[in-house]
Amino acid sequence: MWDRGEIARQTDICNAATSPHRLGVRTHLYLTLLALALGGRTGLCALEETMPAVAAAAPGPQITDRRIAVQVSVPDAAWTLAIQEIWHVRGELWIFAHVARPGDAVGAMMICTARDEVTARLPDLPSRTFVEGKTWRWTNTEPVEWVSGDAPVFEKRREGERIWLRPPGP
Repeated sequence: MWDRGEIARQTDICNAATSPHRLGVRTHLYLTLLALALGGRTGLCALEETMPAVAAAAPGPQITDRRIAVQVSVPDAAWTLAIQEIWHVRGELWIFAHVARPGDAVGAMMICTARDEVTARLPDLPSRTFVEGKTWRWTNTEPVEWVSGDAPVFEKRREGERIWLRPPGP
């Protein structure tokens, strides 16, 4: 194993014997990474001055406290909506919600709004909302995608990562 002094001597030899054009970008990169991995200076000063700076990897989306709200029109006041999960898939937040009407529930027989919202630390990304459980035939105008339990979206979400799950409760 070389010590730091030996690395400095070797890189000085490299600097004296090569020009940026003869060494090549890929070889320069390999030598630079090797020297850095061994804990020494790169020593490729002549080349470093002629090489463009390598851009740092773009940071991911900013994580913030976000309020996610979903609301849909339902046939009567007994229907409920619950956001079940939020997934990060393909640079988007996929929000999965479920509408249901308990069999023994009584509600005013008129079109109402079922609504749920959650606040969580989530990436600042565009979102898509998928709602399961629709049993009525009229067309809803809300910006949600209605899905059934066997929809392909449930398999596609596995390409991403679940980042929020409704805690168990009543």
